[in-house]
Amino acid sequence: MRSLMSVAAFLLPLLGTAAGQTGDAEALRVLDDFVVAFNNQDFVAMAAVCHYPHVRIGGGSVSVWETAEEFTAPETRGGLGRFLEATGWHRSAWDSREVLQSSADKVHIVARFTRYREDDSVIGTYDSLWIVTKRDGRWGVSARSSFAPGADGEGDAVVRIRRSKTDDSAAAEGAGDAPETPCAWFEWQALVERFPPSPEDAEITKARRKRGSIKRPHSKVTHNFRGAWIVEVVVDEKGKVRDARIKTAPEIEPPWPAYEDAIIKSIRRWTFEPGKINGQPRPGCATVTVVDE
Repeated sequence: MRSLMSVAAFLLPLLGTAAGQTGDAEALRVLDDFVVAFNNQDFVAMAAVCHYPHVRIGGGSVSVWETAEEFTAPETRGGLGRFLEATGWHRSAWDSREVLQSSADKVHIVARFTRYREDDSVIGTYDSLWIVTKRDGRWGVSARSSFAPGADGEGDAVVRIRRSKTDDSAAAEGAGDAPETPCAWFEWQALVERFPPSPEDAEITKARRKRGSIKRPHSKVTHNFRGAWIVEVVVDEKGKVRDARIKTAPEIEPPWPAYEDAIIKSIRRWTFEPGKINGQPRPGCATVTVVDE
């Protein structure tokens, strides 16, 4: 992102700004209208502020809607609805927006936004790039790219990492008799016995996914989902997945056991940036939420 902004800063003096300034305000207004419609789950209004074909890059896939009718189709609305339900989303809000480049008919905007739950707790804050263009006298979003998980229904299943607050020593001590302890089913002793106990005031850095994806298995029938998979993952001090088990699963009609198998097999091949205690890598438990779109 820094290199992109540096290039943009170099290019801005070379671009004509007089024509672009009017477009800047119009483009920002379009983004405001999009988020209002998104928060209202008004797909018709969202479609009205886009141009077509419309492109979204995010959530491990590239999605293209050729027409407004495709954008407002039931499968698009349904996929987004399942995603939002699983993540507890209530609304999104802009944190910052910056026009990088603009002309009389196109504006590039770098934006940061936050997703909130109904109690105003934060789900996540994400950077994004928006391309807003003027066609036939109207400004609209032509393309957007986001680092946030999305719900577009193609490619990789959306995966959102929820990192546990439990460190290795807590997991090891509670694994045998505390069902609420993350990864309580795993025998921790072999992993943690090489490390000294963690001090109470230790600085803990949680494990996070480094690389890995989940591919939807092929199915000849249409499946309906309600909810998401919650997968507990044991990660050693080198970032290798030692084991993974599904804690909760969505309601699927008709049942699709092959999907659950694919999730576990995929996650066991992932690599993580291991959690750390006072800067030293330690084994721990991560929680992965998988939402089908």
